[in-house]
Amino acid sequence: MNVDKIAREIVAREGGFVNDPADAGGATKYGVTIGILRALDLSAGP
Repeated sequence: MNVDKIAREIVAREGGFVNDPADAGGATKYGVTIGILRALDLSAGP
């Protein structure tokens, strides 16, 4: 399985934005947490 196929499968399963208080990962979009975006010094949007 290549990276493109893996990424497509993650996006298909994870869906859009979720901020469930019961989820220790915090705000998540397409399986990527806000913590990961910050750790990678990437913008989470405006």
